Amino acid sequence: MRKTTIIGINAVILAILLIIMIYPLKPQTSLKREVTLRWLAIYKNYSLYIDDNKEFTSPIEIKTQTNSYKISLEPGTYFWKIKAGKISSPVR
Repeated sequence: MRKTTIIGINAVILAILLIIMIYPLKPQTSLKREVTLRWLAIYKNYSLYIDDNKEFTSPIEIKTQTNSYKISLEPGTYFWKIKAGKISSPVR
């Protein structure tokens, strides 16, 4: 019984750590309206979602294997998030 409890607690702690391992960083912009989106994570494959509304009704989905992505966007306000497997970052 004691081993089962310890294994269960370790599994919960591991799950919490994996959930918080994706954290988007502040974008860097240049004069050409190119935006570099960067994030900290430990995964190898990411889905990057970019949309002009917070509900993500018509997002651009980009698959990447790096922790950053450079994209040219028209002037405006954009929202973005990162997903790796079933884990998703907060909306920025």
